[in-house]
Amino acid sequence: MGALTTGFMATEQLSFIDCQYASDLSHVNITLKNTGSGSLTISKILINGYLNTSKGWDVMTPNADATLTPNEVVVIKVLASGYPSAAGIVSNKFDRGANYAFTVITSKNNQFGPYTKAASP
Repeated sequence: MGALTTGFMATEQLSFIDCQYASDLSHVNITLKNTGSGSLTISKILINGYLNTSKGWDVMTPNADATLTPNEVVVIKVLASGYPSAAGIVSNKFDRGANYAFTVITSKNNQFGPYTKAASP
């Protein structure tokens, strides 16, 4: 009889550790940890379900396409550059008190989040 072999399949798992807005609400620092068994690559960050190309913010350090090894922690800075406010006014700041939902998408199209936090320094 043939032997049954199984291969180990690494899983992607990402945890939101923290989310801190700048004192002037110009950006947010999102702290993420790879809690899975394999490396993962962050390819997109959505805010309230939108990509930065459609609503106007910039993913800064390290950048989208950051690869994390298991247990690695990264802080991603997202600038509110031209983000429309609740009133529809384009601003370079997050609206104080407004809730923002952050979702991370990996290169394998796995989604983590949303992680929601009100904008407050």
